[in-house]
Amino acid sequence: MSYKAVDEKKDFEMNLKEIEECLEKLNDENIGLHESMEIYKKGMETLKEAQKMLENAQAQCNEIKMQFETKEEE
Repeated sequence: MSYKAVDEKKDFEMNLKEIEECLEKLNDENIGLHESMEIYKKGMETLKEAQKMLENAQAQCNEIKMQFETKEEE
């Protein structure tokens, strides 16, 4: 595993934790509409970033799979 992969996992895990925190805050009945909207916006941005990381990981897995399939054919 490369250093970059470790950093990406850490970033992904941190994003998931941030999304969970946003959800917890949004469940608080004592926050106002403006604050709720800010938390929602932050959560959605973080979710989008996490989804990008998953898509990149999937593309890398597909690339690795293709490399091994090519080697098996030789």
